[in-house]
Amino acid sequence: MSRGSNVGHTHSPRGAAQRDMKQVLLLALLGSLLVAVWWVATAEAPERDDVVERSPTRAADEFTGAVSLAGVGAVEPRSDEPTRTMAAVSGAAVDDSATRAADGLAEMDDEPSFATHVVALAVDHRGRPMADRELQLAWHRAEETHAVPEPVARARADASGAVRFGVTPGSLANANVSLYVRDSETGARTWIAEAVLPSEGELDLGTLVLALPRELYPEVLVSGRVTDHDFAPVPGVKGRAFAHRSLDDATGGDRRNEPSQSEVVIATTGHFAVYGPPTTEYLSLGFSSSGYSNAHLSEVQPRTHGLEVFLSRELRLRGRLIVPEHGPSVTSYCVWLFSDAGNGGGVTPTRDGEFHARGPSGSVELRVTQPALGLVLFHEVFAVTPETGGDLGTIDLRPVAKPLDVQLVDGTGSALAKVTVQMEVKGAANATGHARASLRTDYTGRLFVCVPAHALEAQLTVLGRAPVVVDLVTPPERVELR
Repeated sequence: MSRGSNVGHTHSPRGAAQRDMKQVLLLALLGSLLVAVWWVATAEAPERDDVVERSPTRAADEFTGAVSLAGVGAVEPRSDEPTRTMAAVSGAAVDDSATRAADGLAEMDDEPSFATHVVALAVDHRGRPMADRELQLAWHRAEETHAVPEPVARARADASGAVRFGVTPGSLANANVSLYVRDSETGARTWIAEAVLPSEGELDLGTLVLALPRELYPEVLVSGRVTDHDFAPVPGVKGRAFAHRSLDDATGGDRRNEPSQSEVVIATTGHFAVYGPPTTEYLSLGFSSSGYSNAHLSEVQPRTHGLEVFLSRELRLRGRLIVPEHGPSVTSYCVWLFSDAGNGGGVTPTRDGEFHARGPSGSVELRVTQPALGLVLFHEVFAVTPETGGDLGTIDLRPVAKPLDVQLVDGTGSALAKVTVQMEVKGAANATGHARASLRTDYTGRLFVCVPAHALEAQLTVLGRAPVVVDLVTPPERVELR
């Protein structure tokens, strides 16, 4: 074999060493690369593990301050810096928008979408600004004549007395209205006879003088004292006055819808003074107190002094009604109670005959009728005092009343069902003093009522039919009306 062929097929010591060195360097390079990859992987792993561990409790961490949200899905470790709010983390743009939203909300709270505003400068009777006072605005149609209505808006005047009401005119937009502005604390007020409320925009009332009548008209028109019947002051008594004025003063015109410019001032001793315009022709006065009956005086002339007004203590009146057997039920009767002044009304007894009402101490007139607008079966006047406690005792109708049970039919024998019957009994009267009672039959034509025991006969009349006289001593079972 030649020498050249042996070179290609044998390993020399030097070539083998070179190959081994290359393998070592390659392995070292691969090892370094694996170490670098491992280091990067181990360096990032804790942060990923932290995300996995915190994500279920992020809501709780958010409230406890452990983390601050910087964006969706991101977590930022807590530092020594103050905890940032949502707006601060989200950026300045969010801060501005939140401020604008808060400002807008404040404006909506003050003026919730009002398109119409009523503005004025409010001063007292001396011209001083009604500074920082809550004022009320009320209105009704200019042609209406009722008393001052309930407020429709409230607003607080500023330091100069300027006030701005936000209103919704509704159906009164662009109509003539009477306006009222009142101080919530003192009751000082003013009135604008006619104004036009715009459907939108601003109505400027200018300068308004809010005053009490006694501030505008310091002269006392009427005075006196209000007490109970023992001449003791009545606790919590309130007075009201309405001045009927002449039309020949400086303003003139029709005052049918003008509110009263009068005022009643009452001292703790019961002494009272009434103030009002000097053009007053006469006054109507009223006094009231919880637990007492009301008192009313009409056509009181100005410059009348030394009046004595008495309020009766109001009691809880009670009693028991007993009615004839085999007659209408006790709940079909009515008990009427009237005071000396004619005030009062009717009450219906309960099934056991008990009745209750409120009335003044003193003289109480009691009447019993059946049915409610029927003839008077019992009439008596009781003296009621606080000592008696308002107990009227037992009212027994059995000696003074008797039942009447008849059927009304027409000429063919058919029942006159659900018809109104006028019954007139000689020597008897109804609750209003007339001798005729209005009754009604049931669906079978039955007339089942109670009449005075002394009555001998009654005349029954149905509209469109001839009257019939009925014997009340021995009444028939059927009465024919043609």
